[in-house]
Amino acid sequence: AGRSRRGTGPMAQLHLCGHKGRVFGLGWRPVREGESRRVLASASEDQSVILWHVDGAGTHAPSHRRAHTLRDCHTSEVLRCAWSPDGRLLATGGADGVACLFSVPDGDEEEGAPRLELRTVCSGDASGGAEAATAARGQGMAGGGTGSGGHG
Repeated sequence: AGRSRRGTGPMAQLHLCGHKGRVFGLGWRPVREGESRRVLASASEDQSVILWHVDGAGTHAPSHRRAHTLRDCHTSEVLRCAWSPDGRLLATGGADGVACLFSVPDGDEEEGAPRLELRTVCSGDASGGAEAATAARGQGMAGGGTGSGGHG
């Protein structure tokens, strides 16, 4: 589980097994000089964000593995995730109206796990956290997802 892969046509598909619910948002960490692998963040209704290390991204047969699972921030679905331009920070926004900011070290696990830097309630309604992550993306943070409410 977590390592299945299938390449078809000009683009490969990653089948990420690890969440216990639907995935609402995905975001690639910006490519850094000398980096041989990419990092993909996935935001899910299971209240977690998983960071995946992907080798061979852009090829017909990429391989991947779960590197870290971030669970200590949201009490409801995580709808968005967005990376800072330098790839050192990851913002998440959830249906609980909470936005979180994690510092993500360079390299593999030996560099240390991502650390929660900030957790804040953004508004009284469920869209506040997702709106904050969307706003972070608009302020130079790269990310994506469809989430609820048609934002994206």
